[in-house]
Amino acid sequence: MAGTVTLILDGDAVIVVDPGMVASREALLAALAAHGPQAGDVTDVVFSHHHPDHTVNAALFPAARIRIVIRRVNLPVPRPGPLRVSAAAAARPSG
Repeated sequence: MAGTVTLILDGDAVIVVDPGMVASREALLAALAAHGPQAGDVTDVVFSHHHPDHTVNAALFPAARIRIVIRRVNLPVPRPGPLRVSAAAAARPSG
């Protein structure tokens, strides 16, 4: 079983998302290197959720900050309509 790993390059940020179940760790590192960065260059590892199939290879990136996406569950589904973001919410830091 293999999962999907996402690489995001944004300025100086090298972000790997969900480096979990892959065919092999060597293949993951080779795919990363094919796009330029080495494992030590990864600045952030993001987990969409905390299950081993998403997190098992985090140790491959020792210099990275670990970030877990926290979602609220069991909230009412909003009605379709225009997206409204308050000025206070827009100014809030995302990190």
